[in-house]
Formats: sequence, C-alpha cells, structure tokens
Amino acid sequence: MINRKQAVLGTAVVGVRFVPLVLHSVAHVKLGIFLPSIWENAFIVIVLFLGPIVAAGLLWTRQARAGAWLLFWSMLGSLLFELHHHFLALSSDHVSQIRDDFWGEAFRTTALGGVIFDALGCLIAIPLLFDPRRGHSTAAEGKAS
Repeated sequence: MINRKQAVLGTAVVGVRFVPLVLHSVAHVKLGIFLPSIWENAFIVIVLFLGPIVAAGLLWTRQARAGAWLLFWSMLGSLLFELHHHFLALSSDHVSQIRDDFWGEAFRTTALGGVIFDALGCLIAIPLLFDPRRGHSTAAEGKAS
C-alpha cells in the first residue's frame, strides 16, 4: 500500500479537479453544447468522472497500486480528450467558438482548469507508481508513514 501522504495527495487532486469538471459540465448545458456521439459521452462518464473517483478510493486500500494506475490513465485520458475537444479540433466544443457571456467565460476558464488539473493528476500519480529509491513499483509492500 502507498503511504498516507500519497493517498491524501492523490485523493485531493481528484477532489479539487471535480470543481472545474462539474462547472464545465454545467456550462456545456447552459450553452447547449452536447457531444453527438454516445461513445464520447460514455468516455466522459467513465474516464473523466468515474475513473478518478474509483482510483481515489483504491488509494486507501490494499489495491493502492491499481488505484495509482487508474488515477494516471484516467487523468491522461481526460487530459488528451479535453485538449483535443477544447483546444485542437475546431468544433462547437472549441474554446474559440464559445459566445462571450458569463457561461462562455465559465466554459473557457473551466476547460483550461480541467487541462491543468488533469496534467497535475498525471504528475501526482507517477510517484505513487514507482519508488525511485528502489527502482521498482511500490505495489503491496505495506509501506506506512
């Protein structure tokens, strides 16, 4: 199991990340921006919302290493998805195509915040996966701090 400080840090990034994620979802609804694909919507529910929550829960169990991997991959998947949809692919979901009003500004701000927190989540997950002092993963070594 990873140590308590690492579990707190991993859980904190998931919790803090949900603020821009939820506000961004509200902005999507208020602006009438909906993704047409059921697969993209399923990806959002599974990877952006559920994956990090399950990962944070696992960080506190004997399955902490699996939680760290899930945290890393769900944050990376979220980061790539949000970069593509909000900053790279020109569509109604691109930050440059959003109207200039309160919800448009909320959309742009939370899109950027989401990318920042997703990247931070990836960075936080890496030391949870590997113990640099030993050169191997910290899986079920029962470490406590």
